[in-house]
Amino acid sequence: MHEPEKKQPDGDRWAPKGSSSLMVALLKRAAAEIRSGVELHFFGSGANPSASLEGLYLCQMLRDAGPAISLKVYDAEADGDDCKKDAVLFFPTTVILGRNRGPIRLLGSFSGWELKILAEALALTSTGESGLAKKTHNMLASLKSPLALKVFVSPFSELCVRPAALAMRMAAASSMVSAEVINASDFPVMSQRYRVEVPPRTVVNDIVEFDGAPGETAFLEKVLGALVPQGGIYR
Repeated sequence: MHEPEKKQPDGDRWAPKGSSSLMVALLKRAAAEIRSGVELHFFGSGANPSASLEGLYLCQMLRDAGPAISLKVYDAEADGDDCKKDAVLFFPTTVILGRNRGPIRLLGSFSGWELKILAEALALTSTGESGLAKKTHNMLASLKSPLALKVFVSPFSELCVRPAALAMRMAAASSMVSAEVINASDFPVMSQRYRVEVPPRTVVNDIVEFDGAPGETAFLEKVLGALVPQGGIYR
């Protein structure tokens, strides 16, 4: 593990590329409002230097804006054991730890509308309160098999916020659910594998895939389709 620098380049003037001042302010406010400890584990790689630096600077910005946020920085090449411990396979990845029951990982460098997703992740991990309906909680509590959710997003689409938030809320509520929110443009090979054309696209257990931003009930039905042999009917 490497100790992070106290400030990213240009200090408070740095901001994620292509992000409005309003969205940056929203994210900083969300970080400042965190009251219980949230820990960021950032994993970067020299194989993807541009996205890794942007991701690191963003994590440093959050750490500086939120007194209750701590940051640990790892290198893909030097910290292999830590990568395995946090189940990190792609870089850059930010693992957010707090009161969430299931793991929440953000893959890539986030900007634009993705900053709203990050603000949601901070609030979820800080409180552990998912805000999901009672019916959804009951269904998640009855899970016997794990659900691995991948949500491919874009900084240019507000539509991506809802499915990413729902996936993370489900992970916050259940240890049987893991949520990975992926900046599609930072991982073109992965995006091609899952046939991502216009985000958002959600992939469940590498079985069920669906596009768009359905509401909570429809999203849950599609997600649970991955546990049904005839999962294709949920697509």
